[in-house]
Amino acid sequence: MRQFTDWGQISAELAFNSPGVTWSVAIDRNFLPMVRINPTEELPSASIGKIFILMAVLEQVDRGLLTLDQLVETDDVDPVTDSGVMQYLSSRSYSIADLCVLVASLSDNRAANHLMDLVGLPATQQI
Repeated sequence: MRQFTDWGQISAELAFNSPGVTWSVAIDRNFLPMVRINPTEELPSASIGKIFILMAVLEQVDRGLLTLDQLVETDDVDPVTDSGVMQYLSSRSYSIADLCVLVASLSDNRAANHLMDLVGLPATQQI
């Protein structure tokens, strides 16, 4: 495995190995800017929002508003068939823990939608 010692090398390697891919990074230490490469470039967030959904779920578990073994009925949500395995499963009732596993391990959009419906957008936005 190659190791890089500066961001110039990392940037060149990413550009070489990822033609056509746009990326940006800003790394701060002690809230002071250390490295910035295209920091103002606005990019689609892809699935990073799922991390905030998971954090909102766990925050509500910590506050006693939800439990990980609580069952969620899934019949009433429009099916999402663009990612994950939930679309292929026959069960219509899942624990919150199982939905979290589907989101965290497989980026399952349908499971993420169920968790989002459960905790709500405002809770997710506060993370």
